[in-house]
Amino acid sequence: MQKYGRARLFEIQWQTRRAFRCIINRRNTMNQGIVYVRVSSNDQLHGTSLESQERACIEYAENKGLKVAKVFIERGESATAANRTELIKALDYCKEHKDEIKAFIVWKLDRFARNMTDHYGLQAQLLKYGTSLHSVTEEIISEGPVGKMLEAMLAGYAQFENDIRKQRCEGGMRARLRDGISPWMPPIGYTNSKNRVERRKLLPDQPDEERFYLIQKGLRLYAGGQHTITQLAEESNKWGLQTRTGKPMSKQLWNVILTNKFYAGVLTDPWSGDEHRGLHKPMITLEEYGAIQNVKRGLSNNATSFRLKHHPDFPLRGAIRCTCGSFMTASWQTGRSGKKYPYYRCHNLACTNRDNITKDVLEKKFYGYLKRITPTEKFVSMFEQVMLDEIRSRKTSAGQEKQHYAVRLGNLENQKRRLLTLRVNNEISKEEYTEMRDSLDNQLTGLRIAKNEAQTSEADLEIQLAYGTKFVRDVARQWLDLTNPAKKQRLQKLVLPGGIVYDKATGLFGTAILSPIFKLSEDFRAGQSDLVAGAGIEPASGGSFTPAVSSGNGLYHNPIGTLPL
Repeated sequence: MQKYGRARLFEIQWQTRRAFRCIINRRNTMNQGIVYVRVSSNDQLHGTSLESQERACIEYAENKGLKVAKVFIERGESATAANRTELIKALDYCKEHKDEIKAFIVWKLDRFARNMTDHYGLQAQLLKYGTSLHSVTEEIISEGPVGKMLEAMLAGYAQFENDIRKQRCEGGMRARLRDGISPWMPPIGYTNSKNRVERRKLLPDQPDEERFYLIQKGLRLYAGGQHTITQLAEESNKWGLQTRTGKPMSKQLWNVILTNKFYAGVLTDPWSGDEHRGLHKPMITLEEYGAIQNVKRGLSNNATSFRLKHHPDFPLRGAIRCTCGSFMTASWQTGRSGKKYPYYRCHNLACTNRDNITKDVLEKKFYGYLKRITPTEKFVSMFEQVMLDEIRSRKTSAGQEKQHYAVRLGNLENQKRRLLTLRVNNEISKEEYTEMRDSLDNQLTGLRIAKNEAQTSEADLEIQLAYGTKFVRDVARQWLDLTNPAKKQRLQKLVLPGGIVYDKATGLFGTAILSPIFKLSEDFRAGQSDLVAGAGIEPASGGSFTPAVSSGNGLYHNPIGTLPL
């Protein structure tokens, strides 16, 4: 009996150690995941896309407490079936390590799926292996059908409760604003009238005796128009004005103070934008507040308008550079007779050549420059033909690829049906059926995604090309006829991305960096390009059209699909 008791005790100890090792091994495998990264073209292989995706995914795994078991890298060679081999390997890896790999980590969903059908198909495939889908840049719910339903119900109920609380809280705060009391923490210069034991603020905020009059002094000083915000911050620090935490006043904090209407006794409803008269003591009057805003916009005390970003009278502002490298600015100047004259001039105060240029002279010369770089009819016709041939070739190729994938998908579906027949006839075991079915499902998933990616953009590329060539045929007239200043400056950016230098001494424009289509035209004019079709046409994001054409200086991407104004 004693011997039997010792043997039994040894067996219990051995089983305990075994169970403990299983628990440890399970803990080590529960938090494992794999990383899948992919680029869609060969061009991205030489950049940082793959490396940045992999780094972001690994960092995401570390933050989530996941151990990366393996990294699968899909290198974009072409839109063939081989394009999806790494995805299929990743799915097979999850199947081989079923219930061990808990996370399938991608940088973004469109790295492997372009539509919701593919996304949910892949997610369902992973769930069979006990693996959930994780995206570094997007939130994903992958807890199975019951989990999704429960989470959706809980999320909906939580959202309902949150909306009710938000509505009540918002209603109470808006009522406080209408009563002239700010429900929030007051800005610097005031003390909060709400103490910790009160549920809501019932009295208006009171002046902070230590800072109120110093900030009031700063506001009125700036309203005089003789100080910049930086100078105001320096002056207020000399007075001994400090923030609530004892730090010196910064120009960023003063900028916030100068734009806050609370100091003028006005409370603004952030939901509707309505303004209400506050019950707190204002530092400045509304007239003083208006003077401060005029100074901030660069106006004099008697000015009635402010500087426009896209001024209709000066479309070349920000497009023409002085010989010193600075962009030219422009303004109306008053002559001795009181008449106003429009001029362009260098923006750099240190420039030695800040002579004014009359608006008409500079804009007529710019129009002439656009006329000079306008592509010839021969170039446009040849360019259009090359692009049409390339578009049609790409459409044909895409159709063939789509048909190729359709055939392969049909074959796999037939194999899956034959496999089911074998199982129904008990010719294969349940385990054999499950293993072969999962392998076929992985291949089907990869091929469906590849088929979807082979489809061309729905946008009619030929119509976009026709519009683009019509635009470049007479770009000078297009520029002259545009009346919207913002669109006019956008056109200038399309033609001259970095602007162009104008020499006031010679009255000539310098050499500029042209956009690809105009650069290609110049090369063609100089005999450096024969308009041989390049690597192809790639639909850009959003369906825009970016044809690529080879020239003597390399490959140019022409943004004619983004020209509509």
